[in-house]
Amino acid sequence: MMRLTAYISGRIQRVGYRAKIVDLARKMGLAGLVQNRPDGQVLVIAEGEKEDLEEFAAALQIKNTFIEVLGISLEYSPGSGGLSNRLIRVMRLLS
Repeated sequence: MMRLTAYISGRIQRVGYRAKIVDLARKMGLAGLVQNRPDGQVLVIAEGEKEDLEEFAAALQIKNTFIEVLGISLEYSPGSGGLSNRLIRVMRLLS
């Protein structure tokens, strides 16, 4: 089991980006979380098999009418297995 930590930048907050990522992660059976950051980035942490995480990481690059990913920083590390029951949880940043 591996863990992917990704910081995504671009036009990604308040445009449905997190919902798309949650849907994708659920379909892939990944566990983790997605969170808006105060600096305008989105943090994604996911755990699963390396091949699934690599496919998931490639799918983080979304560009459509509303969403435009401009940068992705990826880091892979050993997974802990401690993330939520095979679902991605959406966490909103409190102001």
